[in-house]
Amino acid sequence: MSGRSLTGYGELLTMEEVCIVLQLSRNTVYELARTGDVPTIRLGRQLRTPRAALEQMMDRSTECDSADV
Repeated sequence: MSGRSLTGYGELLTMEEVCIVLQLSRNTVYELARTGDVPTIRLGRQLRTPRAALEQMMDRSTECDSADV
Protein backbone atom coordinates (compact mmCIF):
# COMPACT_ATOMS: atom_id res chain seq x y z
CA MET A 1 0.00 0.00 0.00
CA SER A 2 2.09 2.90 -1.16
CA GLY A 3 1.16 6.24 -2.68
CA ARG A 4 -2.14 7.39 -4.24
CA SER A 5 -4.06 4.09 -3.91
CA LEU A 6 -6.74 3.80 -1.25
CA THR A 7 -7.37 0.09 -1.73
CA GLY A 8 -6.59 -1.83 1.41
CA TYR A 9 -7.38 1.03 3.78
CA GLY A 10 -10.39 1.13 6.10
CA GLU A 11 -13.18 3.71 6.10
CA LEU A 12 -11.17 6.06 8.34
CA LEU A 13 -7.49 6.71 7.67
CA THR A 14 -4.97 7.78 10.27
CA MET A 15 -2.87 10.86 9.56
CA GLU A 16 0.11 8.55 8.95
CA GLU A 17 -1.88 6.69 6.30
CA VAL A 18 -2.87 10.00 4.70
CA CYS A 19 0.83 10.90 4.57
CA ILE A 20 1.52 7.69 2.66
CA VAL A 21 -1.38 8.10 0.25
CA LEU A 22 -0.68 11.77 -0.51
CA GLN A 23 3.11 11.28 -0.38
CA LEU A 24 3.47 14.29 1.91
CA SER A 25 5.29 14.87 5.17
CA ARG A 26 3.57 14.58 8.52
CA ASN A 27 3.84 18.32 9.15
CA THR A 28 2.32 19.14 5.75
CA VAL A 29 -0.63 16.78 6.27
CA TYR A 30 -1.36 18.21 9.73
CA GLU A 31 -1.19 21.76 8.31
CA LEU A 32 -3.60 20.80 5.51
CA ALA A 33 -5.91 19.27 8.12
CA ARG A 34 -5.69 22.42 10.25
CA THR A 35 -6.66 24.63 7.31
CA GLY A 36 -9.44 22.27 6.23
CA ASP A 37 -7.81 21.26 2.95
CA VAL A 38 -7.73 17.64 4.14
CA PRO A 39 -11.09 16.64 5.65
CA THR A 40 -10.81 15.26 9.19
CA ILE A 41 -12.90 13.91 12.02
CA ARG A 42 -11.71 14.24 15.61
CA LEU A 43 -12.08 11.11 17.74
CA GLY A 44 -10.99 12.14 21.19
CA ARG A 45 -7.46 13.42 20.68
CA GLN A 46 -6.95 11.65 17.37
CA LEU A 47 -7.68 12.85 13.85
CA ARG A 48 -9.05 10.57 11.17
CA THR A 49 -9.81 11.22 7.52
CA PRO A 50 -12.80 9.50 5.92
CA ARG A 51 -11.66 7.49 2.91
CA ALA A 52 -14.59 8.71 0.77
CA ALA A 53 -13.75 12.37 1.49
CA LEU A 54 -10.09 11.80 0.66
CA GLU A 55 -11.06 10.09 -2.61
CA GLN A 56 -13.25 13.08 -3.53
CA MET A 57 -10.43 15.48 -2.68
CA MET A 58 -8.00 13.51 -4.84
CA ASP A 59 -10.52 13.35 -7.72
CA ARG A 60 -10.93 17.14 -7.64
CA SER A 61 -7.16 17.52 -7.65
CA THR A 62 -6.84 15.20 -10.65
CA GLU A 63 -9.52 17.14 -12.53
CA CYS A 64 -7.67 20.40 -11.89
CA ASP A 65 -4.35 18.90 -12.97
CA SER A 66 -5.77 17.62 -16.28
CA ALA A 67 -7.46 20.97 -16.98
CA ASP A 68 -4.07 22.70 -16.76
CA VAL A 69 -2.57 20.54 -19.51
